[in-house]
Amino acid sequence: MPGYLSIELLAAIFGASFQELLYWNSLKKKLSNKSVKAMYKSAGYWIITFLVIGASAIGVMIWSNSSTGYELRDYALMGAAFPALFKLGVNSLSGGGEPKLGAESPSFSAAWRKYFFPERDRG
Repeated sequence: MPGYLSIELLAAIFGASFQELLYWNSLKKKLSNKSVKAMYKSAGYWIITFLVIGASAIGVMIWSNSSTGYELRDYALMGAAFPALFKLGVNSLSGGGEPKLGAESPSFSAAWRKYFFPERDRG
């Protein structure tokens, strides 16, 4: 098993972080500027984002522990796939009300909903 701060773990963190950057880019195209600015200022949203990046990297390391022969690009690709799959899973399993991001400083629960359901905040 690779060490705690191994190059494989860093590659998985890079993949998950890169996926989050792509996610933010797509959010900026879907949401109004006011909504995106409110999310940038939300501590809860950033906590969730960093937790998902960390959990994704740990998930990659657990997944790859049973096999050998992965290359760094495999760790990065799996790191990018974990948060995307996690968001899709949460989105498909939950069916709740429409989350809205109207406040200047969204609550932790609003940031949580916004992270997993960005497409629901269009108006």
